[in-house]
Amino acid sequence: RGYVFIQVPQHPKNHNGYIREHRLIVEQLISRYLKPEEVVHHIGRKSDNRPQMLIAFTNDNVHKSFHKNPTLVKPKEIIFDGRKFNHSGISE
Repeated sequence: RGYVFIQVPQHPKNHNGYIREHRLIVEQLISRYLKPEEVVHHIGRKSDNRPQMLIAFTNDNVHKSFHKNPTLVKPKEIIFDGRKFNHSGISE
């Protein structure tokens, strides 16, 4: 389906030793593991896992709301917003 998987057998939420790269990237940026209900959305192609192309939401309902109308999503419902990520590696 276009997702990139990385082999990380020591990750607590791996599936057969692999984890989706976009989730791993967001975890590294927020310095914690994502909860199972937290969802990472791609801005564009699912294989483009650059931080500025990812948004992490608190749950799938928020993710679905973002698809319908991004302005309705509250800041507290966004865990990581790659649209605010600058190239020096700092979230604005």
